[in-house]
Amino acid sequence: MQTEQQIIRIKHLLNNKSLSFIIGAGFSKNMSNNFFDWGDLLKPIITEMYHIDDEKEIVSMLYCYFSKLGYVYSYLERKVNGKM
Repeated sequence: MQTEQQIIRIKHLLNNKSLSFIIGAGFSKNMSNNFFDWGDLLKPIITEMYHIDDEKEIVSMLYCYFSKLGYVYSYLERKVNGKM
């Protein structure tokens, strides 16, 4: 689809109130430092799950083992099952 056609389609969807946006954690961070990014959100979770205080090790874990949502899922699963 051409750019002009895409813009027309988006305008049509907006006018009909049938358009929504899904925006990830990093988007807001670009707007203001008052918002969190994935690292800000996950560091406390990783610290609690793995008892790690070393900043470099936490950052390494953010990018090596799970997807970002994988950490959230694992954390919630452990909390629900009483493993933390």
